Amino acid sequence: MANEEYGIIREATMDDLEEALALQDSVYQALENKNVFAPTTREELIESLKEDRCFCVIKDGEMAAFSILVSPRISDRNFGTYLGYDDEKLLKTASVDTCYVSPKHRGKKLQQKLILKRLEAAREEGATEALTTVDPTNSYSFNNLKSCGMEVAKEVVIYGGLNRYIMRVEL
Repeated sequence: MANEEYGIIREATMDDLEEALALQDSVYQALENKNVFAPTTREELIESLKEDRCFCVIKDGEMAAFSILVSPRISDRNFGTYLGYDDEKLLKTASVDTCYVSPKHRGKKLQQKLILKRLEAAREEGATEALTTVDPTNSYSFNNLKSCGMEVAKEVVIYGGLNRYIMRVEL
């Protein structure tokens, strides 16, 4: 666990499943434009808690934020598939997947801290590149990703018809 100026960042475990799902639901319900966020399914979250690196921020005994790094692997959850990467390149590419912050804990740079934490974890896992997706109209998340060194690689239509930028950074 890492003590931060706002809460404790730690790796999430299966014990965090229900709280992570409840937080995701509360974040999604609070969104004015629901298209900016593609929720992670229960099955995907279970898969990531078992196979990937998930991080959460705990503040005052509750989960303030949650995020997933899909480890380098051959999977349709590896965003390299949207860029046509072959298996060899997928095995060197991590996906900075979902990140959500409780509305009452926004404004503390938690999303940015979790982006940096996942990029660090991707390096530890041997990734040479990290990719993510972001809604082009979500300026807050887009700017956080840019501030962490990510750049737009391509614009795609995914998640059942939603426009997204695929952003990348070399590690």
